[in-house]
Amino acid sequence: VDLTDSPVAIQFTTGAGPGWQLDSVLLNLGRFDNSVPAAGDIDAYLALDNAGVPGALFSFLPSAAPTGLQEEITLAPLLSTQLVANTSYWVVTAADVNDTYLWNTTFDLSQTGLPGWSIGDTAYGGYPAGSWTPLRLPGGPGQPDVDLPTLLAVNASSVPVPSALALNALGLAVLGLGAARCRRRSAA
Repeated sequence: VDLTDSPVAIQFTTGAGPGWQLDSVLLNLGRFDNSVPAAGDIDAYLALDNAGVPGALFSFLPSAAPTGLQEEITLAPLLSTQLVANTSYWVVTAADVNDTYLWNTTFDLSQTGLPGWSIGDTAYGGYPAGSWTPLRLPGGPGQPDVDLPTLLAVNASSVPVPSALALNALGLAVLGLGAARCRRRSAA
């Protein structure tokens, strides 16, 4: 998927649980023409879902600048990012029109992400601005178009349930009191 013509986005949906802390996003990016110097970086961000297409900006990811045809690039969010359970988000990337970047795709529609999560089967292009269109390979004569998901991995940590946090804090307090009591006994 050529990032020089339009932003590209793919959806993922979190699994069940109390919530998630986004650790990183792994993208499979590359350059399709190393003979032309890149003029800039690939910009990336997380967007909220807006009725099945990317919506409002949710979290910034750092920019990336692949140098080879196919590279796995891990981007950690610039700020702590909490994801809500069972909620759809979009990873959106864009590059300057003079760059020669691409986002590698797969015919494997079994990408799922973390247990209970899902990754969209179709990437979307955002050109012209504000108009998201599915990116599909045209099928042969009499054949349907082929969905074209981009390669993506999302890494996240489960956010503890508030009651578990309170229970852990209580346990630490009891341990602290026990240690203080032992110190007083040995001092006496």
